[in-house]
Amino acid sequence: LHNGLLASGGEKRVPGSFLRVRSDEIRPVVAKCLGRQRPAYDAIEHATTFIVASEVIRAGLSMNWPVIVDATNLTEEFRRWAYQPSEDLGAEVIVAFMQVTDEVAKGRLSERDRDGSAATFSVYMKLKYEMEPIDRCSKPYVVYESDCDMRPYAKELADWIAGNADTVPGLPTPSDA
Repeated sequence: LHNGLLASGGEKRVPGSFLRVRSDEIRPVVAKCLGRQRPAYDAIEHATTFIVASEVIRAGLSMNWPVIVDATNLTEEFRRWAYQPSEDLGAEVIVAFMQVTDEVAKGRLSERDRDGSAATFSVYMKLKYEMEPIDRCSKPYVVYESDCDMRPYAKELADWIAGNADTVPGLPTPSDA
């Protein structure tokens, strides 16, 4: 259910450096600015969270930083906030879809509960049925079954984002999907 966007726009990259933009870290700040104790996950907070995230992406790409966006975006329409800065600045984009079994998701979310996260298994189940088919993604994408060891996949993505590889293995274009 989870997906992330990787954007790489500059030729001058600092090895091992990247900007990670996490909607889970931005949302509580937005909630506080809206005068709330905790995120409410309503329309105004959602829109503001992703406007802020989009500008952070734009700033990172403008400084030639590779950017990793960590967010759940279930539809192509809701990924636009992440695509737009990349398109405006001519950055190359890969979307990584992370899929898990319900059992693994439940275990991971119960661990997050201890950290005070609002993401619960019931939220996961609701979102699961709102997700568009992956082949509707307009950008190049990879799909990972993230129940297993993710280190080999992380290395492939890191090599691409660092400029050490021209592509990511298994990367179909939208027309190939």
